[in-house]
Amino acid sequence: APSSPIKRMIADLTLLGEHHGTLLFAFLMGERAATPGSDPSLLSPADRDQLIASSPSLLSPTDHAQPIASGPYHLSPADRDQPIVPDQHVSIQPLCPATDLHGLRTLLTTLLDAAHRRLREPRNPRCQGVFLDTLSLAERGALVGRQGDTLAPDDLLVCPKPHIGNWRIDLVSREQHCCRDGRICHIIGQPGAAPPVRPPRTPKDLLKELERLFASGDLDTLDEAAIEHVSNRIEGLTRRFAEITGALQNLGRYEAKLGDIGLERTLHLLGAPERESLALAVYLRDQLDEIQANDYSAPIIHVARVLERELQRRILATPGISGTDFPHGRPTLGVLGGVRRKNPLLWARITTHLGSAWAGTVDPDDRSFTVSIEQFVDEIDLLVQIRNQAAHTTPIPRTRFRAILRSCCDGGPLRIGALNVLLTAWPHP
Repeated sequence: APSSPIKRMIADLTLLGEHHGTLLFAFLMGERAATPGSDPSLLSPADRDQLIASSPSLLSPTDHAQPIASGPYHLSPADRDQPIVPDQHVSIQPLCPATDLHGLRTLLTTLLDAAHRRLREPRNPRCQGVFLDTLSLAERGALVGRQGDTLAPDDLLVCPKPHIGNWRIDLVSREQHCCRDGRICHIIGQPGAAPPVRPPRTPKDLLKELERLFASGDLDTLDEAAIEHVSNRIEGLTRRFAEITGALQNLGRYEAKLGDIGLERTLHLLGAPERESLALAVYLRDQLDEIQANDYSAPIIHVARVLERELQRRILATPGISGTDFPHGRPTLGVLGGVRRKNPLLWARITTHLGSAWAGTVDPDDRSFTVSIEQFVDEIDLLVQIRNQAAHTTPIPRTRFRAILRSCCDGGPLRIGALNVLLTAWPHP
């Protein structure tokens, strides 16, 4: 096969990001066709010398493409050459003009089926970055990235790219490249794409990583999808930190503190995941206290998520109501306020059900004190605003965090806290 079509095939593979290509070629030897069973060299010396001289990395001079009677032969990079794609190869498939049409049709069908199998599974980029040790990097000094730029030793990662090939691993900077430089980061534009989080090992590391997770931009335009994304990442990071420090195996000591914040009468009504999330909120509060942090948004996220899950569970247990009745496919923390304002028919269904289920006498020490469903929804609407601020970069200081925690668990306008009211006044079936 002449070298020019082979090089064009290699160029096409490189541009498309593919590894395998098949070049269909009618092999003619002078005036005689290369028929199956003949045994000439399938690559002429002149063409072979031209190919090696122009692209020495494509074929080692010691390599010899062995002719196969009626099958393809293959070209791939020499093992010694690292700059090019090592798993890229071109198959050159002989097509003899004298071959009968049935055999030719079978061969082409086989080639197309093989291509279909390779292309059937899309190669979707995923963030698989692994952080490098900062102390080792500090001793090593500055490193140079793929684009020739000098990378500061902090926040460096190795970034495997199996969607390109197992051989492709980049050295990247979270600050310079992750979700910023499309030449290096290939997840830009994907839903929920975000730079990776370094596993924290100290409370200061934890606070630094938490600050990266909060949503920026205009607080008034923060939507439920963004809040959900931030909340999931904060919960995951807190749990990971507790796991690294060993606190996750001893959460009982923090769960015991939940009674101190007003949940001693209702803790048994919560499921295990909700109790864990509240215990992690207390653990997180203590870690932030240790370093005198100025932002306590993350513990509020944990408490708000528990309130949202318990509210969601009860709404979906209401007869005749399902997730499809709500804009996001499920009830959110602020859904009752939105339904009351915008969907009177759905609100009527909920209040009709609560007419027989709602137990408004919530303070065991004062039987005359009652909380109506409307009062409860008003308080939830205020907590939604606080939750949104907690998911935003706007900091929540320690004093305000204490007041918010009381409003949720043991105080505020509802006297015993919104979470306690929900657990006692709206029993879950």
